[in-house]
Amino acid sequence: MIYKETLSTGHFNTDPLLGCNGPDLATALADVKIFMTRSSELAILKFSHYMNRDKDGAGFTEEEMDRLCTEVISALDEYLYTGPLPLAETPLSTMTAQGGRVIAVFDNLSSALHQKYAGKGIYSYLDYPTSDTADLTVFDHYSDTSDLNAMVSDQLQKLANPESHGGDLFLLSWTLTQNTEQAVACGAGIGVPILRMAASANGVLWEYMQQKFRAGAIGSDSLPNLLYHDAAQGFATDVALWLNNGGSFNGINR
Repeated sequence: MIYKETLSTGHFNTDPLLGCNGPDLATALADVKIFMTRSSELAILKFSHYMNRDKDGAGFTEEEMDRLCTEVISALDEYLYTGPLPLAETPLSTMTAQGGRVIAVFDNLSSALHQKYAGKGIYSYLDYPTSDTADLTVFDHYSDTSDLNAMVSDQLQKLANPESHGGDLFLLSWTLTQNTEQAVACGAGIGVPILRMAASANGVLWEYMQQKFRAGAIGSDSLPNLLYHDAAQGFATDVALWLNNGGSFNGINR
């Protein structure tokens, strides 16, 4: 977002204009930097859905995208990954050999800016499926529903579909989404908060991942690479570790 000439995070519909700003981008990047000083992990920062609220317009100009890239580099320069490519074919151990690293990927990154920042930790991103090429392509299709059963069914079907795994990574979007009426009601204090919705989705994640793994529906060719969920808690890391370790915690089967 650009609001009062400041880059920030945010989440909005454009028609009607409904949503809110989050923390300033500088604050968010400072938090990422603090995390990286203490971590040997790989973090992926995805930038997309740009909007200039000062002009009430969706999308960034080339100049505004350039400004965004510059701010990311300025804040995270020493931690940005600039090593071997392709990204999805480079082992995590290689990427983090010198400590924790950040991969910054940008949707709608022009070829001119891609070339300008080549080798500086700025990469292009596209949702899969796509006929175009990018440094990272991800199957990322959320269910767009507030109904728990509908979301679970939709995401598990996508996970099981081989055609969903043709990009670099598959993203399991274990999230519930308010429609416009629900968001307005929530803002008025009479709706179901998104965090309460998230709690219901989070509460069944382990059950379904374990069930599908035991049934052979989740294997090396259908493993979720990324997991989105709201109200992030440590349990999701446990689920990911359990799946990565072939259904066990440190060799202890559960």
